[in-house]
Amino acid sequence: MTSNSRFVLDTGVLISALLLPQSIPRQAVDLAFTQGIVLASADVVDELDEVLRRPRFDRYLREDE
Repeated sequence: MTSNSRFVLDTGVLISALLLPQSIPRQAVDLAFTQGIVLASADVVDELDEVLRRPRFDRYLREDE
């Protein structure tokens, strides 16, 4: 991979990476951020924000995280 590689990560992968630090999704996210450029649309960012604000995630993440 080159530093010009571009990655698009969906909401499910990002959430799994946040909640499961030893998971394959976390490895993929780490690789994307260290080996290339991560692209995200406003829609994906909005969806991620909406999903992480759901009450069932309160025990895993604080709002300021």
